[in-house]
Amino acid sequence: MAGENNIIRLGSNQTSAYIAGVIYGNGAGLTNLPKIGLSNGVAIGAGSGNSISTSNSDDSFIGGGYHNTIYPNTPNSVISGGTGNAASGGDETVGGGDSNVASGSESTVSGGSSNSAINDDSTVSGGSNNSASGAFTTVAGGSNNTAEDANSTVAGGAHNTASGGSLGGATVGGGDFNQATGSYATVPGGYENYASGAYSFAVGQQAQRCIKASLSGRTPAIPSSPPQAPTNSSFALKVALASTRIIRKARR
Repeated sequence: MAGENNIIRLGSNQTSAYIAGVIYGNGAGLTNLPKIGLSNGVAIGAGSGNSISTSNSDDSFIGGGYHNTIYPNTPNSVISGGTGNAASGGDETVGGGDSNVASGSESTVSGGSSNSAINDDSTVSGGSNNSASGAFTTVAGGSNNTAEDANSTVAGGAHNTASGGSLGGATVGGGDFNQATGSYATVPGGYENYASGAYSFAVGQQAQRCIKASLSGRTPAIPSSPPQAPTNSSFALKVALASTRIIRKARR
């Protein structure tokens, strides 16, 4: 059109258009481009309403689904599908599901609903309303579970919390409303159990640190070397004496 340079207009009555030469640009602002590659290895496979920022989100991919988003500064990230899922931070993976968020570096949400992995190397495998908020934490499934401090794990169940304090490492195996809040504390399951001491263990129903390795916070003593086996001579003597006693009792 007169007065317009380097502009291509496709009107509503156009049935086809042919473009020769090279089209330049970074794809910024483009959304839901099926089976097309954008700049720097960014691509959207299919679906509707999906978007990937082209601001430092190189080599990221959305396979399909609906209204999934990869945010700026999120390179090497993948959302395979699902609805309303998001990735931000870099090297995240969301397998699918609904309203899941992976925002820690190298974090993963495999599926489920309203789950979040928000710290480095954190993982939520599935379930609903679960949160892995500490570094290297894992929630395998269930609902409303939280793994808060580093290296803590909730395997399943509902409304469970593994925090672990300053050292982390707490574990809840399952059950309902259980809490492992001491460093390396463990609740294997049950209902409303509470392990708050370091290295403590609680199981059953409404138990509190029922087996305690350390309530004072002191680390249990660990032998510097494994116990030594008895020498052959002392071991043989003990066996001989025991055999003699058995024989004497048999004769009586």
